[in-house]
This record gives sequence, structure tokens and C-alpha cells, in this order.
Amino acid sequence: MDLAPFLDALLADRLDSDRFEHVVAEAWAADRYAFEGPPGLAGRLRAWAARAASSGYGAATDRVRFACRLLFGGPGRPGGFLISGPGEVDPAGGIGGRNRPPHAHASGRVAVVVRGGAAFFVHRRESGRDVTVEVPLRPGVVLLWPPGALHTFDAGARGLDVFCAMGAYLAPDREHFPVAPPGGWRDLDALPRVRREPLAASLASATPPGAGSGDA
Repeated sequence: MDLAPFLDALLADRLDSDRFEHVVAEAWAADRYAFEGPPGLAGRLRAWAARAASSGYGAATDRVRFACRLLFGGPGRPGGFLISGPGEVDPAGGIGGRNRPPHAHASGRVAVVVRGGAAFFVHRRESGRDVTVEVPLRPGVVLLWPPGALHTFDAGARGLDVFCAMGAYLAPDREHFPVAPPGGWRDLDALPRVRREPLAASLASATPPGAGSGDA
């Protein structure tokens, strides 16, 4: 599966929501949902985000506030954002104690780690059992997961900047981004944990439009 054309089209805002969801679902089903991105991708996204305006989301929990910049998006197509969060308030608190507790969305997601980050956790069914998959994070790692997948990020001690694209853009005034997972809520700390390293780079280009060069 060559995801480079998909990621290029996504970053150029040339994808419709149906195509976005199809590719994400296909990658998830094929167990190819975590990749090393092409060299310099994180740096280019960081440079692009520096020129972007605040999205108006500014999501908050009872612990912390997350800054969010809109890179692209509009009704009827995917939306892309740069989300910045602080270091974990309770590093020893388990997956359920992350700054943003495990949650799910009504549309698929594609994420690229831009700065920092320790791990991504997501619920999957593997070999007939429920597991929590842990993916170690570093700048440039690309993640894909489908609607309804329970997940969260561990921002580590220094915080996390992550590019995140949603399959269907929602305006800042729309509430209730998280939804109940179709299979019900799971305790990600209680499930067997499976560690998955990101697959070797298979994304040859993926250059944000108008973004200059930069190192991850």
C-alpha cells in the first residue's frame, strides 16, 4: 500500500471525505496504520503551521488547554489542524489519566507528529481479542485510525505538537467532537497491551503546499 499519493492529496486539500475514509479504513484493516513519514515532513508542517491562524477550537479539559491552528478544511471535505498540548500533568497516571482521556470520533483521523510526544494508544481487535496498541512516537511518525476507535496520545514531559486531519471537517462552533465508540467504552489500561513500531518509511513525498524545507 503506497500512502504517499494519499498524503500528498490530503495536504494539498484535494481529497473528498469519502476517499479519505476509504484509505484510512483500508490501511487500518491491513494493519498498516503507523508509518515513518518522509524526511523533513515534521519540519515542513511546523513551518506551515507557524503561518496559520488560530482555528477557534482551543479544546480544553478539566486539566489543560490545547491550542489549535487551522491549516485547511471546509464543509464537505477533510480538515487539517496543528494541535499543541503541554506535557502530561500526571505522567504516572496510566492511559486513562492522560491530559486528554481516551475518546473516539465520528470520522477517521490521520495524524503526523510534529514535535515531542511519547506514545499513541488505540483500541483494536487482533486475533479475536481486544487489545490496546501502543505506538512509540517521534517527529515524522504518521498514524491513521478509523471512526469510533478509542484512542489517546501521551504527550510526554515536554508536550506534543501534532498535525491531525479529520475525515469530515466540523466548524469550531460544532460541539461534541468525541462520540461513544460503537463497541462500547473500554478501559485501555486493563486490556492486553501490544507494542507496534512504526513501519519503515513508505511515503516518498508528502510536502505541504507552499511549505519550505525543514528538518524533523
